[in-house]
Amino acid sequence: MNFAKEMLIRILENEQIKVKISISKKDYAKMFADGCYVALSQIREIIKDDKLSDYQCIERIIGIFERLGTDCGSRHSEVK
Repeated sequence: MNFAKEMLIRILENEQIKVKISISKKDYAKMFADGCYVALSQIREIIKDDKLSDYQCIERIIGIFERLGTDCGSRHSEVK
């Protein structure tokens, strides 16, 4: 993530500025549901892949969350 995005995220997280997004509840729900469905579908395919080790599954699932911009914390490491 570039520096400008990081700064904007921090500002929004700390509520230093207010943002109003004009989108209908229906459209918002659809966007959210579509994104969740895609992520869950990808996770399901990873779990079903018997060629992957547990470690590989976890790393790929974490990759999905990271692409969504979600922090997975420090529960995983690069050590195999």
